[in-house]
Amino acid sequence: MERTTKKLYIYSFGFAILTLLGVISRMISLISFYDKDIGYYQTSAILPDIFHGICVFAIIAALSAVFIIPTRKNGDLTKYNPVSTSARVGSVFALCSVSAFAVYFFTHSFAQNNISITANSGTFGIVKTAAVILAIPCIIYFGLVLASKTEKGEKHVLFGYCTIIFILMMLAITYFDLTTAMNSSNKLLLQITLMLLMLYMLYELRFSLDNASPSGYVIISLLTLYFSCVTSLPSIIAFFLGILTRADYLFFHFVVFGLGVYSSLRFITFVIEQKTQK
Repeated sequence: MERTTKKLYIYSFGFAILTLLGVISRMISLISFYDKDIGYYQTSAILPDIFHGICVFAIIAALSAVFIIPTRKNGDLTKYNPVSTSARVGSVFALCSVSAFAVYFFTHSFAQNNISITANSGTFGIVKTAAVILAIPCIIYFGLVLASKTEKGEKHVLFGYCTIIFILMMLAITYFDLTTAMNSSNKLLLQITLMLLMLYMLYELRFSLDNASPSGYVIISLLTLYFSCVTSLPSIIAFFLGILTRADYLFFHFVVFGLGVYSSLRFITFVIEQKTQK
C-alpha cells in the first residue's frame, strides 16, 4: 500500500508540472502566434505544435497509470473519497462559475430573443435553453456537496447526473455554434475538456453508489486536472488581454475553471486518503 501511495504522489506531482508546462506553452502561443482575425495560429509557429505534443503526452501518461498504479483488486487503492474541507472549497468555485454561466446566458439570450422551447427557436436556441434550465440542478448538486456530510442518497446522485447532462448541453452549444470553425484548435480543446469533465462526474458519482473504480478515477482525474487548466486559464487571460473576444466562450471557460478546481481538490482528497488507509 505504501509503494502504491508513493507512486500516486509521484504521478500527481508529475502531472502538476506537466500542467504548468501546458499552461505556459498555450499562453505564449495565444499571445505570440494567435491570429484573432481568422481564429487560428500562424502556420509557421512551432510552439502551438509543441503544446499539442504535450497534450498527447499527457493522455499517454495518464493512461499508463493503470499499468503502474495497482487497483483495488489487489487491495491497493481505497474506494472511499470523503467530502473534505477542500472538496467544499472546490464546490464553491463550481457553484459560482455555473451560476455566472446561467445568469449570462439567461439574460443575454432573452435580450437577443433566441432562448425558447418552441420549434421555431431552432436547435441552437433549444440547446441553450436546456443548458440554462439544467444549470439549476447542477447548482443544487454543488450546494449539496458544500452542505452535506455525505454524498449518499438518491437525490444527490440524481442531481449529479443532471450535472453531467448540463455539461453535455454546454458541449452541444459549442457543436451547434457555427460562428466558430469546427476545426478551431481552441474549440476542439474546449470540447475535449467538457467530455473529460462529464467522465469525471460519472466516476465521482460511482463513489456515491458504492461502485467506485479507483484506477479509472485516477486516470480521468489526472486528465481533467491537465485539460481544465490548459483550457481555461490561458483563455481567460487571453480574453482580458483582448486576444480572444467572445464573451459567451469566456463564461464557458469560467465553468471549466470552476469544475477543474473542484475536481482537482477532490482528487487531492482522494490521494491523501490513500495514506490514511494504509
